[in-house]
Amino acid sequence: MRELVEGAVALVHAVRIADPAQWLLRLLALAALVGAGALCAVWVGGPLVSALLVAIVALGLWAVAAPGSPAALLALGVVAVWWLFGGEPPWWQGVVLAGMLAAAHLACAFAAAAPSYSAVRGRALRRMLGWALGYLAACAVCVALVLGVAAIPPDVLPRGPVWVGLGVVALAGLGVLVHGLRQRG
Repeated sequence: MRELVEGAVALVHAVRIADPAQWLLRLLALAALVGAGALCAVWVGGPLVSALLVAIVALGLWAVAAPGSPAALLALGVVAVWWLFGGEPPWWQGVVLAGMLAAAHLACAFAAAAPSYSAVRGRALRRMLGWALGYLAACAVCVALVLGVAAIPPDVLPRGPVWVGLGVVALAGLGVLVHGLRQRG
């Protein structure tokens, strides 16, 4: 019981001393996660809408309190699974949802990268913005590639295992790109 109370007190203390830049990042992540959940509720629906929205909001609040926790990843997973089992909505809805999930992921990653009391100014802010633009550009390229491949008729590029293979190749390529960027510094 003592460990539970100490953990809760540590979370409250970390939230209390957070810098305004940290709050901005955390609230951006929460807004993007809740917005993605709301879009799924409107566009996809389903019998468990309220339960899924409550789960996304709860995980989003956990991610605000502890951005380095697995909460943001779990919330992204809930939204992604909800979206994937929701049928076949128009392509532009998937693009909007992917953009919101990318923004949530990026905001949580930046919030988790530094202590909650640290201030982000000057050169660090420019570097973060550069990484953010690079990440969002990579996401845009990936979405464009997926849309391009999806536009190929099924008789030319069969659906099924071929898509899984393309996804594995794309993930491996992104992994090599990220590794190369990290090595560069």
